[in-house]
Amino acid sequence: MTPVKSNRNAVPADILADLLEVTGAAIMSGDFDAFIDCICLPHEIETPDGIKNLETRDDARAVFINVCRHMAHSGVTSIVRHCTAAEYQSEHVILASHE
Repeated sequence: MTPVKSNRNAVPADILADLLEVTGAAIMSGDFDAFIDCICLPHEIETPDGIKNLETRDDARAVFINVCRHMAHSGVTSIVRHCTAAEYQSEHVILASHE
């Protein structure tokens, strides 16, 4: 499960759906700034190379670049992901997972 920034007045699954859309578009376009704005560090992410623990922006940038390259090399033209679980962990953090 992945901690993500939240708005306490919104439904956690709706927030995750929005973040999945933004981060998917960021990966497809190579927009690291849009991607990093959607996550809190430290952050755990599953990549084609396995699970990565991102501690710093530099960690996140390196993994982001590798994921973007993998997607381009694999011929991926869109990313579709769905929320499998989302709940508030604290006032400002949602613990979430997707497939």
